[in-house]
Amino acid sequence: MTEPVSRPPGYGWQTDVAPDLQANREHFEKMIKIPPKKDNPIQPQEIIAVGTAEAARMLSISERTLFSLTKNGQIRAKRVGRKLLYSVAELQKFVEN
Repeated sequence: MTEPVSRPPGYGWQTDVAPDLQANREHFEKMIKIPPKKDNPIQPQEIIAVGTAEAARMLSISERTLFSLTKNGQIRAKRVGRKLLYSVAELQKFVEN
């Protein structure tokens, strides 16, 4: 049977990680308080595209119906990797017509 490895005092996750987490938290809080740039027309809280589930929920239809509308060309979507993204403006235009 092997003996446990002895480590110097103060070594371990309690002392090593906690200061790093506090520094990360302070950095994150500073990032949140940074105001958006004036020359950027898109604000951080403004959503411009949503995924399939959210788009279906916004239109109050099933995902299957949304896929059918997309396949028929009634709603346009952009494929990013394996995910379909729907423009919020495109969804609003579909509802208005």
